[in-house]
Amino acid sequence: MIRVAHFLHRAPPEYSGASMQGMALIRALREQGEVEPVLCAFSARPDETRLPTGLEAHVIPLGTSPLGKIRHRRALVSAIRSSRAEILHVHGYYRPAIRAALDIGMRVILKTTMYGVDDLATIAARSATDRSLLPRLSRVISLTPLLAASNRDWAKDVLIPNGIDLTRWSPPANPEAARLAARESLSLPAGGTVLLYTGGGRERKGVRILPDLWRAIRERLRGLEPHLVVAGDFPDPETVRWLESELGTENVTLLPHVISDLVPYLVASDALLFLSQREGLPNAVLEAAAMDTLVFALSIEGTYESILDEENSVVVDELGPEAVDRLGEALVRTGRGGIDNTSFREKFDIERIAERYSRLYREVLAR
Repeated sequence: MIRVAHFLHRAPPEYSGASMQGMALIRALREQGEVEPVLCAFSARPDETRLPTGLEAHVIPLGTSPLGKIRHRRALVSAIRSSRAEILHVHGYYRPAIRAALDIGMRVILKTTMYGVDDLATIAARSATDRSLLPRLSRVISLTPLLAASNRDWAKDVLIPNGIDLTRWSPPANPEAARLAARESLSLPAGGTVLLYTGGGRERKGVRILPDLWRAIRERLRGLEPHLVVAGDFPDPETVRWLESELGTENVTLLPHVISDLVPYLVASDALLFLSQREGLPNAVLEAAAMDTLVFALSIEGTYESILDEENSVVVDELGPEAVDRLGEALVRTGRGGIDNTSFREKFDIERIAERYSRLYREVLAR
């Protein structure tokens, strides 16, 4: 059995899209039984870490002082060495992890997650040290065609998207009955249109443009009786107060914290409002598509082409009356149960993604 160490920037339950995807892959690999994953991860709250039973894990407390940062990097190097793995799979570029693995002869697979952040062209431009590490990588994973185009010059690029755990993220058998039950349990109105925003308080996720969009929706789509649910991590209380003032309380449910289980919220909602302005391959959009929930999103080059189409989404270049009208038309057209993303679920099933990684690990070791 192949031992593969997975480096994640954050251990669960701390929120990180790349870390959530990494843990989903680890679970799928363990179930398939051909790969023995070992977790190496940082954590700001190591006492709260929740991990699958039986998973070998090295969870390293994050230091915040200069000395603390040196210590947690040294602890990571020690964890990678003691993992006894043949391959290090790095979920998002981190130089100390890559150098530690290469120095002891491990193969390294780097998963790049966002164009302009950790694609190889961007990494190479940072420093001569970073640039010198790239030719020593065994493989580079791109999540999207845009990342693949940026990574192509390095000749080791493989396009593998994120996956979805369909045992959790699948549409209910009876959408209408499930919708009513979910709305009742969440104290949402039984009728009308529920719109879900899960970006939290980070500006990159579009929180600052949400109030103007909501005002336009209330004005132009009043016949659909819209109700807005806002959820996610809001680390700054001032942002919460500002949002309360801007959105008001009428037909708004504000939940300024991370929701541990979004499934009932997606079941209850008619559409996901995804207003992020920079992404890799966003989990929220994958999850909504897997649940047959309509997605309304701002266009991001190279991000949605492999996920969304005109039948299951409204992707707009800018917010305005025309964009809101298109959302309204899509809501009327799709209704509840009007979207069938079966082919999407087949393509992004985490079991299939894990099988592709298992083959890739074997190919890397065979060279």
